[in-house]
Amino acid sequence: MTDSSIEFLQRLSDSCEASAEEAKEILNEPAASPVSSWIPRLIAQLFAKETSGRALTVIKVLVANDDAKYSPTIAAEVKRKCFHTPAETLFISPQVVQLWIYQLCCTSRVGVHTNLLDAYKVIAQLQGIVQLAIPNLVGVWKESTNSIVAIRCATLYLCTVKLCGDSAFELGKELGATNLLLKLIKKDDDPLTQLSVLDLFPQIFKTTGEIPAAQRAWMSLKDVTATILKILEDPIVSGASMQYLALVAQFDDPHVLPALLNFIRSVGPTTSESERLQVVHALSSLSQCSSEMMECILQDSELRCAWWDVTRTSVPKLKAAILSSIAQTLRHPQNTNAPLLLRLYTLIGQDNSAESTTAWMLQKFATSPIPELRIAAYTTWISLAQIPGGCTLLAMSSGFMDLVVEGMRESSHDARLAKFEVLNSFNEHASGFLSADIAKKIKQNLALGPHGMKTQRWDVATD
Repeated sequence: MTDSSIEFLQRLSDSCEASAEEAKEILNEPAASPVSSWIPRLIAQLFAKETSGRALTVIKVLVANDDAKYSPTIAAEVKRKCFHTPAETLFISPQVVQLWIYQLCCTSRVGVHTNLLDAYKVIAQLQGIVQLAIPNLVGVWKESTNSIVAIRCATLYLCTVKLCGDSAFELGKELGATNLLLKLIKKDDDPLTQLSVLDLFPQIFKTTGEIPAAQRAWMSLKDVTATILKILEDPIVSGASMQYLALVAQFDDPHVLPALLNFIRSVGPTTSESERLQVVHALSSLSQCSSEMMECILQDSELRCAWWDVTRTSVPKLKAAILSSIAQTLRHPQNTNAPLLLRLYTLIGQDNSAESTTAWMLQKFATSPIPELRIAAYTTWISLAQIPGGCTLLAMSSGFMDLVVEGMRESSHDARLAKFEVLNSFNEHASGFLSADIAKKIKQNLALGPHGMKTQRWDVATD
């Protein structure tokens, strides 16, 4: 930072404490540009105890004077400062938290919101931050009638609960956050808001282990689940509702799982692409939570067909999505029951045609002219190869070795990467029973890399 920038920031700080009009005149000076020359120092002052108050005054003037010009740079620098400074060394006053929460929830600029949220996640667990943040958050939430602001408040509350646990949830509940959250879920006249808030739960809580006990108990409340079961048939929110219920079903709730599975059976392997995709995601999520849940699904032919029947759709991307969901299930870390996983793999082909096998079906997709289908087939094989006994099934599949080891070079970049990963995964897990010739050929192919090009020494390369 140059001396002129330091001098400019000092004059700006003095003027902001004097009058907004004087500060506006200084901001019109040539020394005010570019803002990147002095805003980093301003943010450094914001997080220093001795200068935090003055810096905060300057920031308020900047945002009031020209939000579009200054807010994006300020938010980006706040994020950079939080990411590159030990959090415990940052001084964060109650006034800073108040402005932070307000801007995070109320800004009209997505980039500003994203940067401030990312930075907030870094400092949320510091002592005293939750006690400052949640009251400010609930205050903004209660006063706003804007649905976007409400969704951002809900996002921030759930992120805080994930990071800080039951104490954060209980403080929010005491101040009315959970009532506001349920009010959004019950907003029947605004299904897009319902969709947005229900989507937050699987987005923020990737696994049930990330959900604190108090939050779990609230999510399972009859008033909450009954509301969501009621809107299951709404095509706009059906998918988000199923994802939410699939999450709650993992809490051993005795009522949610039967109701959800009955709804999925009633929908079946629908030909509606959007509806079917949500069913696929719900069943995949359920099967990944435990072997018992997967066994329950595998025993039910209606549920299996709702998940992986590809005979009733001609949409390649939907078929690819179905295969991808299977691949994710096969390699999910909670699924450790190899015989059950191999049974799942075997049933796919049988359920799609009494006369076909899963191996035949995947080879058909792997030779399709559509790249998405080829990649989806490769991805499923990659997951299968990592299961004990999976490579044996692959090696026994007629045509698999010819296709993967001897087959033609893929035409697209992503497909080449996927095919190479099949070969690599198969080699890592099947090397013990491969013939010497096959093992040698595989190693040669792997040595060429995913794009099948031999490396060339730079000193002998030709123009």
